[in-house]
Order: sequence, then structure tokens, then C-alpha cells
Amino acid sequence: MSLSLIYARSLNYCIGRDGVLPWVLPDEYAHFNRVTMGHSIIMGRRTYQENNHALPGRLNIVVTRSDDWHLPREVLRAKSLAQAISLADSKNGKTFVLGGTGLFREAYKLADEVYETVINASFDGDTFIDAFSFANWQTTTIAEHGTDAQHAAAFTVLHHKRPQRAVS
Repeated sequence: MSLSLIYARSLNYCIGRDGVLPWVLPDEYAHFNRVTMGHSIIMGRRTYQENNHALPGRLNIVVTRSDDWHLPREVLRAKSLAQAISLADSKNGKTFVLGGTGLFREAYKLADEVYETVINASFDGDTFIDAFSFANWQTTTIAEHGTDAQHAAAFTVLHHKRPQRAVS
């Protein structure tokens, strides 16, 4: 099973403000949809609430400790990241962690790859991601996007792949 993180962050590691992304970048959203479509996605309760619906074309799994919090029938509930991974593992394809910050922190230790979009600007926000180290990872630039009429900030899409772990 392959576990991946996918996120967009600013230069100052901001990933959110008042429950939404603090930027509008249609081509970055298109990249997110292309990469995650047809796969399993894991998110925390607040990340799910920010979207306010299941993302179509993907197996949606929400990590929440609350049994009485309502989820639509098509969204699976897990009490932990480990349980969410186990639910996703029984399906085909990759598994992506979409947030929040606690799940990112926990999943980074287990991840085989990270899709990271770096927005070339700093933003005021209330949600920030850790500055993960990719020093020993293989990093490939997937795309570089400049500013234009629909994109007020330039961004770079990176794919970090963890080196093979030694089997003991």
C-alpha cells in the first residue's frame, strides 16, 4: 500500500485561513483533482467540514473520534489514521492524506511520497503545516506556473519520493 500526502502551502507554510485556502489557483486545484481522482483520500473532520461534501470520484474517509457526528453514507468513518489506512488498503490505488495538520504530521512518518505545491508568496492565516524535511528524498518538479489573469501567485508543484526503506 502506498501512502501519500498532498497539500499546497505558502512560503511561510500557511495552508488555511478561516477554514478555506487563502488563495484561488484553478490550475493547482486541477492538479489536485488529477492526482487524487480514483484513489482513496483521508482527511480529518475539520478538513471534511471545510469542503462540506464528499469529493467525487474518490473513496472519502474521515478521521473523527465522534460517533454521533453525521456523515453521508458514501463517506467512511475512522477513529484513527491507522484505521483509515486499513479501510483504504482494502481498495485499489493510492491513498492520499489531505489534512489537517495533525494527520499530516502523523502520516509524514509513514508516507512513501508527498505532492507539495509551494505558492510563491506568504499569506496571513491561522493554519500552518510543519516544514517537513525532504533532504534524503528524491524530489522532482512536476510543474511551474507563473501569474496570469486567473492566478495572482506563481506556484511550483513538487513530487517528493522517500528512498526505499530497508527491509529487516
